Amino acid sequence: MRFPISLRGTLACAILLSCGLALYMTIRWKLNVIALSATSSDNATEAFYLLSTLVQALAGVFAISIAVLFLAAQIYTRPQYARAVSEIYNDFLLWVTVLTFLVALGFGVFLITKVNWVVSSGLYYLLTSEVVLSGTALCLFLIAVSEQVANIDPYRFAQRLAQKISVRKILRYKFSDVAYDRDKGTVAYQLHVYGYLHGRSDPLAPIHEIVLWAVKNRDRVAMSALIRLLLSVVARGYGVPYRPTAERDPRPGRVHSIRRRGYMVVCRPLSVEHGVAVALFILTYVVRRAQRLIEEWEGLDIVRQQYILNIRDLIRALAYRTKGDVAIRLCLYAVLHICLSYSKVKRYGADEALRH
Repeated sequence: MRFPISLRGTLACAILLSCGLALYMTIRWKLNVIALSATSSDNATEAFYLLSTLVQALAGVFAISIAVLFLAAQIYTRPQYARAVSEIYNDFLLWVTVLTFLVALGFGVFLITKVNWVVSSGLYYLLTSEVVLSGTALCLFLIAVSEQVANIDPYRFAQRLAQKISVRKILRYKFSDVAYDRDKGTVAYQLHVYGYLHGRSDPLAPIHEIVLWAVKNRDRVAMSALIRLLLSVVARGYGVPYRPTAERDPRPGRVHSIRRRGYMVVCRPLSVEHGVAVALFILTYVVRRAQRLIEEWEGLDIVRQQYILNIRDLIRALAYRTKGDVAIRLCLYAVLHICLSYSKVKRYGADEALRH
């Protein structure tokens, strides 16, 4: 799915590109980071101290990072996070960080064993390369650890899980069949209502456990925020912005309009059939989750109104795309099913969400 790159992904790419550029400049112009002395023995001693310090620092930081990861795993492995915990280690940036550390450590140990050869051959740029690799590993370590610490917050963790929901995973799950007739401009779809027809891995399984955490704590604010995260998957699939909080005033300002247009230029939408498949998958879960809450929370009408407002904002976002008409109809069907399910629940408050 054509999602925008996250901030940590942007920083990691910038660090890796800077590392590659620095290594190229170091090898190209034979850069040196130590002040050369008159004798080769002094140069060898300085190089040895530099390399040993770098290797010891990297080894210590690497041990701390592993400890942080296991600590985070112990915090996450509550009963409701049993399936979500695997997503902690299924992270590309984490493994890039580990690989960079191992390369920097291995290269540093190699240079320590060959320090006399490096000095006698005048290959001081190899020392500079080790400094560059060590700095890159430390920068990636800061990003990875900060991300793991932030994941202790259930909402931040759910944001990360929502970003991992891709159209490839949804199609592999075989939740529906979608066919698009380009000549007539019509879309035909059918849900696979029997579970044995689905794939092995449910893309919503990890984030579903965090939703159950909100259900257990009867936290309707967290529930609304988590549902908006799921609906944002549909919005990002169509390349339209979707805010994390509900909008009271539908009239966007000039700055918001500029941001929206820029977002829509950068983020290309999915194909019609893939977009409908994503919308069907997410909206079906949202409707079923709303229906389950009638029994789990003894029928709170404010829950229905939160769902309607969240879907309303998604409809407004999809209206900016000409190919979002089918998804809009699916959103309206979702609102219809939710309202019918809550038809026997006593209305709450004087302000009805359907008016907006």
